[in-house]
Amino acid sequence: MGLPSTLRLNRLETLRQDASVRFDKLCVMIFHISQREQLIY
Repeated sequence: MGLPSTLRLNRLETLRQDASVRFDKLCVMIFHISQREQLIY
């Protein structure tokens, strides 16, 4: 009974970390794009 909930929590944790990594990459990408636009103007 305890095992499935632990596996579910581990899967949620993995998904959360994956989402935060993607969010970090997205923020970096947006930052680079805004920096490039500042150089253009």
